[in-house]
Amino acid sequence: MLASNKRVKPYHYIILIGWLTLVVVAAVYFIGLRLVAFDPDKKLQAIEGDLIIEQIMQFDSLADKKLSNTILHFTSEDCHCTQFSEAHKNELNKSAQLDGFNILNVSITPEYVNSIIPSTPSVLLVDKLGKLLYFGPYSEGLACSQSNGLIEVVLSNYKKGFNSKLIMDEAQGCYCNT
Repeated sequence: MLASNKRVKPYHYIILIGWLTLVVVAAVYFIGLRLVAFDPDKKLQAIEGDLIIEQIMQFDSLADKKLSNTILHFTSEDCHCTQFSEAHKNELNKSAQLDGFNILNVSITPEYVNSIIPSTPSVLLVDKLGKLLYFGPYSEGLACSQSNGLIEVVLSNYKKGFNSKLIMDEAQGCYCNT
């Protein structure tokens, strides 16, 4: 009968280190694929809020709408990232409706691809005077969850009388570029 040798050999350490290295490289690679820039083409760089609203008002689906005190949600049907922002969007809608905001949903179709909207899912908040409060993604990070969102801070500050006019163009997260 063969005796089993329970001692750890040097090649065991080499195999373990090699395996750990491969796991770390794979994790970095796959995480890097999911983290994309919200505005890779710099569409929003040095642009004013009034111009963003003006261009968005040119969308056919918004032609007859008034945007004062409104939240516009921009989504793409074929964007896998929308599923991660759905819970955040629903909570935002509940809170915003209590504060008197109107909710509009805009599906980005091929006719809007070259518009001012760099990626989906994204959101535009407009104050009671029709001025931009916030434009950008729901949040940053892999899951784009509520825990790392800026919209709640913007809404809270607006309730206190402050309009940040925040255009979030340098975010990294799960977005589908248009």
